[in-house]
Amino acid sequence: MAVSPATSCISSDMPLTTYRNMTFGRIVEAWARELAGTPAEMGREEILHRLIKAFWNGEFELRGETCLTIAPLSVTAADRQAMEENSPPTGSSRIITRRGMIRVLELLGFLPPLAESGEDGDVFSILAALPPSEYGDLARIAYLEALTISKEDFGAWCQSQGHAPPSFWFAGGADAR
Repeated sequence: MAVSPATSCISSDMPLTTYRNMTFGRIVEAWARELAGTPAEMGREEILHRLIKAFWNGEFELRGETCLTIAPLSVTAADRQAMEENSPPTGSSRIITRRGMIRVLELLGFLPPLAESGEDGDVFSILAALPPSEYGDLARIAYLEALTISKEDFGAWCQSQGHAPPSFWFAGGADAR
């Protein structure tokens, strides 16, 4: 199994609760661990699908703007780690919109087969319905799991979904590492 840049093998002694930003990949891993063995248990793929679905449905467009960024693939694993632990330095990450992600996936030939549609909403709905496995490993790991969100914006999204933010990021404890 390939190591995802989003969940790099870089180890940090900082608890996740101190991170200002986190990739979808790291959120998925930590959230799956937190929910394991609980009545609300969800697997990694289910959590990733929820986040990807929320992305395509525009749920991370808070306050009228996207709140997601993505680091260029040329960024090292250590730099990605630093971006999550602190605010990214200027120029190290780029704001990514749904339309922008479609364009990137199209240019790289990673876009899953879609029905012909001229409406953005239709394309977004089709992409939201696709399970993560339909994107292929490279697109999923290098682009979708690499989407990065701030702690504040992720907490606001959780609240908008009617549930408390997960404790791995929002509360202390042994599982927060």
